[in-house]
Amino acid sequence: MTDSAPGVRTDLPPSIDYGVGSLDEFTREGRPNVARFESFERFRRSIRDPEIVTFDELYERAAMSVALSTRSSRAAPDDLCEGNVAARNDRAP
Repeated sequence: MTDSAPGVRTDLPPSIDYGVGSLDEFTREGRPNVARFESFERFRRSIRDPEIVTFDELYERAAMSVALSTRSSRAAPDDLCEGNVAARNDRAP
């Protein structure tokens, strides 16, 4: 571990994600196209790095990150350290 803020992990490899398509591409005439979706799932599970995600999934991750960031900015600094997530979630807004 290199010099960094206490509790911040720096030994994790960077994450690389590729956004491809939309979940709407797995429907045909308003119904799920199961064969196409299963093919996509087999493809993305066969690849370790980078992670393959749809733009819809990428958007959801970004929205969740913003929500968590907003929530975390109201937390006390010691609550932001690794292992204190439960303490943050129990605190009333």
